[in-house]
Amino acid sequence: MYSKVTKISKKERFNKNLVKFNNRFLEYLSKNRNDLQSIVEKKYPIIKELLINIGNEKGCYFSRMTGSGSVCYGLFNNQIKAKKALNNLKTKFPRFWISLAKTV
Repeated sequence: MYSKVTKISKKERFNKNLVKFNNRFLEYLSKNRNDLQSIVEKKYPIIKELLINIGNEKGCYFSRMTGSGSVCYGLFNNQIKAKKALNNLKTKFPRFWISLAKTV
């Protein structure tokens, strides 16, 4: 998969002060992309379907694949909505390992 990455997005320099401002930090995160994600989605449409479903859950700011592609995740605005999404996604994707995690 990595060999298929032909264009690498220019990364914006991270300003650690953004962490102090929730909305600005979320905006920064949602603007960034994973250059490998679109390549993986083309080869494995189920990944694209999963990410769309995660992103469509109520309270999800955005969904994405981690840099190496080992995990697909969504960032939610509260734990209640994340738990509801967890249950919905387990029903839609019963063969996938789906878990709730807390950011640190």
